[in-house]
Amino acid sequence: MWRSVGAATLCLLCFTAAATAQSPRVGVAMALDTTVLKNGGRKPIVYLRNLLNDPTWLEQLESSLPVIVSYHLETWRSREGWIDEYLTAVDWQTIVTKEPLQDEYAVTLLQGGPHPGRPRRFSVRDSAQIYLQLPQRIETFPSRQGRFYYTLTVRVTALSDRDMDQLERFLAGDPDIDVPERGTVVGRGLRRLLLRIAGLPSEVINARSAVFEVREEE
Repeated sequence: MWRSVGAATLCLLCFTAAATAQSPRVGVAMALDTTVLKNGGRKPIVYLRNLLNDPTWLEQLESSLPVIVSYHLETWRSREGWIDEYLTAVDWQTIVTKEPLQDEYAVTLLQGGPHPGRPRRFSVRDSAQIYLQLPQRIETFPSRQGRFYYTLTVRVTALSDRDMDQLERFLAGDPDIDVPERGTVVGRGLRRLLLRIAGLPSEVINARSAVFEVREEE
């Protein structure tokens, strides 16, 4: 009897593990732009994978909750035998929503400037997924001499109803919304607003680029 129960349990565990392995998970990757600048500098390329195939985040969208992808990219100077030197950072966000009445997906990019980009709308989930997976070339690169690399931290979260209301008011330019540092759409105040989650899923993913060398300008 013990053997039968053990065998059944083992089969169940194997089935669960196989099902988990087959479920696509959201992920990120980094690469260096194939275009090499005159001094050897390279811009980072960022890839987002499987966001709309991941059951966790698809469930949030189906529940009419927006999904926020917050990117934080840092430039580092590699110093062999010493602590690496932090140089600069770039932040941006992507908001993904599903409109139940129109049964369509919307993708909005928030990066620099006082206003968000115009939402891109898709009637088919696969089309929105293809758009989200397009490579993102980030317009940053070191100009000084040395060996450098980029690190990327991506946080995926879902907004509560209250946060969603505040976000909509912020995007509409409500002057009374309590968001510090209103001068920039990717300021700390907005990040706190986007990441203020109560009992909703949150996931952090990291990636790092290869090291490249920047030569002195001739």
